[in-house]
Amino acid sequence: MSMLFQGMLVGGMSLADGFVRSATCESRAADDGRCTPELLNFTGEVARGGVRLVITGHGHVEKNGEAGRGKRRIYSDDLVPDLMQAPQKVHE
Repeated sequence: MSMLFQGMLVGGMSLADGFVRSATCESRAADDGRCTPELLNFTGEVARGGVRLVITGHGHVEKNGEAGRGKRRIYSDDLVPDLMQAPQKVHE
């Protein structure tokens, strides 16, 4: 159990403890796949809860590759500005 509270190095990035959130399916994106305030706030809450590394969930990279409603999309450059808000929420 004490390993959870020790610092660690992940790919050259130093983490204060061992809490990492693995990729899950949040299903909180808008119908067009953009990040919603609900999704962004959820991401921020995970970090405020003590997680040091947040691995985002499902995001499809092909326009017709949707696996279900509420999934973020990353197949177009115009979606990038919304996606970049997620790390900002984590760093806040």
